[in-house]
Amino acid sequence: MLAVAIAAYTGDERERAAIAGIAGLGLLQNALTGFCGGNYLLGIDTTTDPCGAE
Repeated sequence: MLAVAIAAYTGDERERAAIAGIAGLGLLQNALTGFCGGNYLLGIDTTTDPCGAE
């Protein structure tokens, strides 16, 4: 996504670059922290084991 943002920015597609950049940063943040803000806002908990096994 960040590569798309850079390519769009260099091609004078600033709005598309901003959208792709924000999406890319969000995905990077998810990968680094293991926390998804979108799931939190929607009330989805993906941190528990569905089978209840520990």
